[in-house]
Amino acid sequence: MSTLKIKSALVLGVLVVTFAFSQGLYRNNISALHDSLFKSIEITEEVHEAEAFHSAMHSMLISASAYERIQDSSFEREYLKYREIGESTLTKLRNRAKMLPPPSHTSHGADNSESILDNIADSFHTYKSTLDNVFDKDTTSAHTNISTGRNIFDTIFHKYYATLHSTHSDRLDSIKSEASRIYRESNVLFIAQLIAAILAGILVVVFVDRVFIKIYKLTKQHSLTDALTSLHNRRYLEKIIEDEFQVDQGLRPSVSAILL
Repeated sequence: MSTLKIKSALVLGVLVVTFAFSQGLYRNNISALHDSLFKSIEITEEVHEAEAFHSAMHSMLISASAYERIQDSSFEREYLKYREIGESTLTKLRNRAKMLPPPSHTSHGADNSESILDNIADSFHTYKSTLDNVFDKDTTSAHTNISTGRNIFDTIFHKYYATLHSTHSDRLDSIKSEASRIYRESNVLFIAQLIAAILAGILVVVFVDRVFIKIYKLTKQHSLTDALTSLHNRRYLEKIIEDEFQVDQGLRPSVSAILL
């Protein structure tokens, strides 16, 4: 009986270890998918903030140009509003870039976001200073400042923004590759777990069948023998007599038995 308990414990232990191992792998995959989803959301937010920064810079240039032509103070207020939006979005962009890891590959030859945004911040500082001069009392150099500001805007957009978008694209490609890898691993794990479950089911059926047969034989032996002397008991005699009567019933009309 102790051997049966040992075998049962081994089978149960293998099943528990297999289940715990597979659940650990699933948990790691779920955590990795959560991280990939979080990164993709952060990248999307970074793209939205970059577009908001670009829009604010463009609106600053439009407001400064309108003020240079009309000298209306409302355009100065609009300029200050968009300058504040540009400063705040640039700060958000730089803070978010520190949270995101660099892409695993740079197919477009892009630098990391932090260095790009440092260059954009330097150019934006020059851009603000140039356009701020448009609102000075001296209007003789306003047109020159507008032209200089437009050149700085074009430089930021063509030199740095294209590189920044390439970095976003590289990060998204890295996340897609990671998600595809996790998907493939999950499929392999599912198939392996399914095969293991089928084999475990077959093993359990065979094992339980052998256990039941062994228990049945043991119970039958105990019911037909005396526990103290191991000799056959009255139940064994009744069974033998019943079996003999069934065999001889169709051959002889009567049967006799002698007990000694």
